[in-house]
Amino acid sequence: MVCTSEGVVLGVVLGVVLSEERGCSRRLCRSGTDHTRVTYQCKVTYRNSSPVHFRCKVPFMTAWNPAARDCPSRTLFATVGDRWNMLILLALEDGEQRFGELKTHVDGISDKVLTQRLGVLTADGLVERTAYAEIPPRVVYRLTPLGHSALPPVHGLFDWTVGHMSDVVASQSGSAASA
Repeated sequence: MVCTSEGVVLGVVLGVVLSEERGCSRRLCRSGTDHTRVTYQCKVTYRNSSPVHFRCKVPFMTAWNPAARDCPSRTLFATVGDRWNMLILLALEDGEQRFGELKTHVDGISDKVLTQRLGVLTADGLVERTAYAEIPPRVVYRLTPLGHSALPPVHGLFDWTVGHMSDVVASQSGSAASA
């Protein structure tokens, strides 16, 4: 069985090349599916025989699709793209911080929202929470390796925002004047 990331050749089963041109169709991303393999429904006609219908599972190179309504990856896409979460990730870039330090670095966030966002980031594996059994109790937050891997795109959006803010303000001023 062979699969290419381009999606042109979907796989080879029983010596038959499975491709969309040969009548094979991919099952789209749905909640609760196994995202490491995908099922193809195929109708293949061998020479001098009638069509053979079969289903096969092949490795799926692009199974996660945040644009698909039912795909679980959309939740992570929303988590990383959330304005507060991006600011929290940026604040934790320089190392571990306590709750109060984070609140200071992420200007304008309420205690409730910071608590909720830290819970989501921790549940998704982007942030690690460590509680020390001390008096007074101490809790620190730090980025996990997965959280560090999210920083380049967050920095990209941050830099783009800073670099284009004057264009956006000018556009908004023009829109307000014409309204």
